[in-house]
Amino acid sequence: WQIGRKDNLWRNYSEIKKRFGSEHFNYLPKTYILPDDIVSFRKEVYPYFSKTEQENINNKDNKKSKMFIIKPVASSRGRGIKLMTSVTGVPKKCLVSKYIDNPFIINNKKFDLRLYVVITGFAPLKIYLFKEGLVRFASEDYNTDVNNNFVHLTNYSINKNNQNFDFQVSAQNETTGSKWSLSALRKYFNENNIDYDKLFVQIKDIVVKSVISIADKSVEATDKLTKHNNCLFELYGFDVLLDSNLRPWLMEVNLN
Repeated sequence: WQIGRKDNLWRNYSEIKKRFGSEHFNYLPKTYILPDDIVSFRKEVYPYFSKTEQENINNKDNKKSKMFIIKPVASSRGRGIKLMTSVTGVPKKCLVSKYIDNPFIINNKKFDLRLYVVITGFAPLKIYLFKEGLVRFASEDYNTDVNNNFVHLTNYSINKNNQNFDFQVSAQNETTGSKWSLSALRKYFNENNIDYDKLFVQIKDIVVKSVISIADKSVEATDKLTKHNNCLFELYGFDVLLDSNLRPWLMEVNLN
């Protein structure tokens, strides 16, 4: 749970970022853990939601630049996630993260990547990243409607309930339906002169740094469980979002 919970992921990321600097650790959106960060949250976020700013955030031209997203600290499948439109409705215990308001769009839809990572040991550190994975699309065209989760969230468990969700899944490398394979994304990138391999190098970097951020704590925990380090493993699902500059952002890490 050191990276499988959203609050722990941010805490461990913040700790290692202090040690090595933002030049190397700049792949998570700015996040506040409430109630722990309530002081900085009020100082840095509240001004966006003053009366004047609230009028601006409802303006189509200004809305995206002042968007934050609320997430439960230990939930999954998009449950409890919503865009923040007012500070009055923010739960006392949650995460509030800066919303990536310039996502890379395919076929007018926002999407994210689900990558599968297996860790078989921390001493020495052994990480395996599966070359295949999922590309998960939102089920409605991207726009600034902050009340429509089918636009902003890419979770399958949410979008499968929308009448616009396309369940069609063709051959492994076909770019059809609301869920693709990574092979299909590679094909799409090649057809549009985008360097898929360069992107994947950046994603590998995020995976490695995220695991390193919990290595010390994980070594200590595994030593308490067993003397035989090679008999343990964990499978993770890394959710990565691409912005319009093809910069990858880590959204969360899933267990089970």
